[in-house]
Amino acid sequence: MEVVRSGTRHGHTYRLLSYSKGRKKTLEPFMIEMDKAGDVYPRFRHEGTEFIYMLSGSMEYRFGETTYLLEPGDALTFSAHIEHGPQRLMNDRIKFLSIIFYDENIDI
Repeated sequence: MEVVRSGTRHGHTYRLLSYSKGRKKTLEPFMIEMDKAGDVYPRFRHEGTEFIYMLSGSMEYRFGETTYLLEPGDALTFSAHIEHGPQRLMNDRIKFLSIIFYDENIDI
């Protein structure tokens, strides 16, 4: 299901791949598509641990003060409490998986 997130207004597409009913969630898996036309890449900071897996295209991804080049097949796992988000797209269009794992005691 396509969902609205902070990057949606900049032309980024977020598809929630699995949905759990109720207030407590243990994970949220997204397929995210972005293109250079959006040219704005929001930063995020939230609960949990995030796992990113690049499917197509490449991007520079910022985590805190460090930037990583992610290409197809690359993965990155990090604490989502630290500010993070795409810095720069290296291709016109990219696609990646973003899976957020929450502490089982967190209400969302």
